[in-house]
Amino acid sequence: MPVIEHETELERPAAAVWAVLEDVRRLPELSDSTVAVRDAPDRLTAVGQTFHQEVRQLGRTFDSEWEVPHSSPGVR
Repeated sequence: MPVIEHETELERPAAAVWAVLEDVRRLPELSDSTVAVRDAPDRLTAVGQTFHQEVRQLGRTFDSEWEVPHSSPGVR
């Protein structure tokens, strides 16, 4: 199975980065491959929350559903 990985270093306080990552509706701003985010809450703050992400990669479009399996705010 193909794997796509990307790594970025940010010079920002962890709380500021976490605040952006909690709001998955902003993924299209942060990820060139993310076409849309649907059915997302304002913030991912609880186990069991879900959202749909549409991604375009290598000329193909993929739709996936994500679910928060565990939550450690500010950590992961």
